Amino acid sequence: MIHRTILPYDASEPKTQSHDVAIAMLEARIVTLLLCLFLLQPLIRNAEAEEFSGRVGGVLDRDTIEVLHLGKAERIRLNGIDCQQIEQAFGHNAKQFTAGLTLGKVVTVRAVGFDQYGHPLGEIFLPDGRNLNRKLVKAGLAWWYRRYSSDQTSGEVGIAS
Repeated sequence: MIHRTILPYDASEPKTQSHDVAIAMLEARIVTLLLCLFLLQPLIRNAEAEEFSGRVGGVLDRDTIEVLHLGKAERIRLNGIDCQQIEQAFGHNAKQFTAGLTLGKVVTVRAVGFDQYGHPLGEIFLPDGRNLNRKLVKAGLAWWYRRYSSDQTSGEVGIAS
């Protein structure tokens, strides 16, 4: 006696149009589910505490740092500002300035959302309470972007539109 396993699609039988439609509908549902999960990710992440403290483990570039949060390194992009690229004038200075103020220290991150690439944005407060984002602007090492910033008082110097 031969036992035959019945599969949703038996390769030995010709495809039917209804089979193709069923596969297309399944693929569409999977894509929709993945899209929903992708779009809901910021809401799920924002459900976590909007403010946390952690030790700075690295300065990735002039305006992105890694802060230890819930046992893992979380990349935080400094909100509302932009520094020169590392290879541009003062880009290296901005990274050194940020590292000098934060590396190995416990900072407070006030999460404000996500950038267009899904990276967390935040205001960084140093152990003495000073705002790192503002310090970079005041030191002339960053531009303050009024359009993207939730801090409307940082534009004392270095305004960009």
